[in-house]
Amino acid sequence: MRILVLSNIHDHDSVKSILTNGAAGYILKGNLTQDLIPTLQAVHQGTGAFSTEIVQQLATMTRPDNPYNLTEREIDVLKAMAQGFTFNDVAEQLHISVSTVKYHMGNI
Repeated sequence: MRILVLSNIHDHDSVKSILTNGAAGYILKGNLTQDLIPTLQAVHQGTGAFSTEIVQQLATMTRPDNPYNLTEREIDVLKAMAQGFTFNDVAEQLHISVSTVKYHMGNI
């Protein structure tokens, strides 16, 4: 079973908790009309999808001094997701498996 989160809540702790617990997608209610169908398709295909705002929020929290102790690979994954790539795209781009991408997003 794949879980898609539809929420107005997008603070760092909530997003991190949701990703850590295996959500395959996370879209904000404000983006429902533009994101719902592509996100449902991506989640159904097993690639996962997140509102750009969610990914960008996580990316902006990664400061140069790396207060969240992200690995270099986690930062690479986060940057690719912030550009709007799907799990499959990121996996292909970084030459890693989709499950590894999901693992890194869960850690982030």
